Parts: sequence; structure tokens; C-alpha cells
Amino acid sequence: MSEQVINRIEKYIRTEQLSPEQIVGLCKEKGYMMVSKSTIYNYIREDKKKGGDLYKHCRFQLKHRKIPDISRSIGLIIPNKYVLLQAFGYKLFY
Repeated sequence: MSEQVINRIEKYIRTEQLSPEQIVGLCKEKGYMMVSKSTIYNYIREDKKKGGDLYKHCRFQLKHRKIPDISRSIGLIIPNKYVLLQAFGYKLFY
């Protein structure tokens, strides 16, 4: 992303508290060059990982992207788990 796009994203989030969808729509309307909403979400996540405070100015809460394996977290062992998954129509890739 260019420095101009980053500055525009940060300005709209910090001062006007717009969502990434609103930022993309506004920039399209005004004819500005802009990235996709998912790129803006990724930029906010990266900023948070680096210790930035951009996420605090957002109206939304960043969702956790890693889906935990419940059977591992509670210590449950399911015998023939893969056979059961295949029986219910899940495709497994080895």
C-alpha cells in the first residue's frame, strides 16, 4: 500500500471512526485510489500486533481468526475420528 492510502485509512478511522466498508465506499465515491476492505482489516490487525492503537478507534471488534480444535482443548480423544468425519460427508486431505 502506498503511504497516501495508509494515511487516508488512518485518518478516516481515527477522526471519523468509519468502518473499512465505509472507507472503501467513500473513496470510490470520491474517485480516490483505495484497497479492498479485507486489506484494511489486515492492516488494522498488523498495527495491533505491532502495538498500535488503530483498532481502538474502530466501531467493530476484531474477531479471532484461529478456530480452536475443541477435542484437543478439553482433552477428548475420539476413536476413529476420521472415519466418523468421512461418514458424515467431510472430505479429508492428507
